[in-house]
Amino acid sequence: MVVVSVSQSAGKDAKDESLKAYEGFKKSHPTDFTADWMYGGNTLLFYRVGGQGFLDGETLIDGLECTVWSKGRMGLHSRELNRLADALEAASKGEDRLGQLAP
Repeated sequence: MVVVSVSQSAGKDAKDESLKAYEGFKKSHPTDFTADWMYGGNTLLFYRVGGQGFLDGETLIDGLECTVWSKGRMGLHSRELNRLADALEAASKGEDRLGQLAP
């Protein structure tokens, strides 16, 4: 699993509307599992990976400034951990809520 963290300034403009790079990223890399509650304005996008490796840290993906978490520890609120557990359990039953992040 890999988590893409998008800061508020990279995702929204002053009018609280999504920026073009953020919308383009979400269109190219859709996922049904996101979190944005209590993360300092950041939005977390959760993905499956098909065996390819991702480097943790700040990066630019398709013009979007973001931080990638794949190997490091990321703190999640218990609410999000429960939602994630439900999503992973659903995936084992064939209902995949996590998008596929291509390299």
